[in-house]
Amino acid sequence: MTTAQAPSTPVPTQQQAAGSGLLHSLLDFAQSHQDRLAETAADLGLTVPQARALYHVAAAPTVRKLAVELHCDASYVTGLVDRLEGRKLMKREVDPADRRVKKLTLTTAGKRVRTKLTRAFDQAPGLDNLSQDEKRELESLLNKVSGSTTSSGFSPN
Repeated sequence: MTTAQAPSTPVPTQQQAAGSGLLHSLLDFAQSHQDRLAETAADLGLTVPQARALYHVAAAPTVRKLAVELHCDASYVTGLVDRLEGRKLMKREVDPADRRVKKLTLTTAGKRVRTKLTRAFDQAPGLDNLSQDEKRELESLLNKVSGSTTSSGFSPN
């Protein structure tokens, strides 16, 4: 008579356990930052995607560029811009260099809201516990594991 053996569960190696703990810490950090962004956006009467559009529009001043920055479809960004225009936070203007292109700009009210958003986007919880050197090292390590070759331009001041 043979007895069926229960499948064995592999025992994680020390390296796998350390990686799992690191991943858990990274996810907790990202979630706390996301929660802060959502709370700030809600306080300003915005959705998180609208807040992200306001935050990134200076670096991506067209619908197409903003869609790339936000990792979404241009038609979705058009809807975000429509709603932000309706709230008088953003406006479209014809690009004088290429009349087919609509440039996105913030209104005076949009600039005020973006200033508030910038504080939440740029100040992740817990980073103030790190020295400037530790922040640069963390950025370097995160760029290394993510495959990124660009720096956020972090400056110690």
